[in-house]
Amino acid sequence: MLDEEAKPGRGFIFMRHGETAANYDKICCGGDREMPMIDSGRQQVRTAAEILRNHRLIPQVIITGDLQRTVESAKIIQNELNPLAQILIDQDLNERHLGDWNGQTQAVINPIMIAGETPNGGESRAEFRSRMNRSLDRQLKYFSNWPLLIGSRGNARILLEAVQDPDAPFFPNGQILKVKIAEIGDFSVQNIERLE
Repeated sequence: MLDEEAKPGRGFIFMRHGETAANYDKICCGGDREMPMIDSGRQQVRTAAEILRNHRLIPQVIITGDLQRTVESAKIIQNELNPLAQILIDQDLNERHLGDWNGQTQAVINPIMIAGETPNGGESRAEFRSRMNRSLDRQLKYFSNWPLLIGSRGNARILLEAVQDPDAPFFPNGQILKVKIAEIGDFSVQNIERLE
């Protein structure tokens, strides 16, 4: 359980799933493509669990999309920190659909993505943000107890863009954010802290 010192205000903890083979090879893999984690990714998640333990952030609720890499990350965190934690699945938290950008190198796609282009057969940035915000609005009821959300780099990008973080497009696997939101009303990011 989170102690009062660890949970001022209202918000959630965000963690990017552990590394996949595509991540390791710097290949684009969106929410419209399944990709399991590799051993180094599982170790990243175990390391993230230790960071959460050190910050006394033991989740009672873990919220994730239904992609294999995020669900497996959620189960590792549950096993490492709180076997009684509830895992909730919400497909709207899945990574952005990248259409024909899937399988291409990040070196080629990142500049195009940062420029705001939309892939053929994929989602626009606005469509993805809208889908993710629908999920976050549905999860508001949990945000007074600081749940753990496990997602992908695209989810982190949307959150970090809300606070104009210049490193928003480059959030690494297994990294953790503490996201403080408005005390009342609709979902609105107030502050983000990177946890190490």
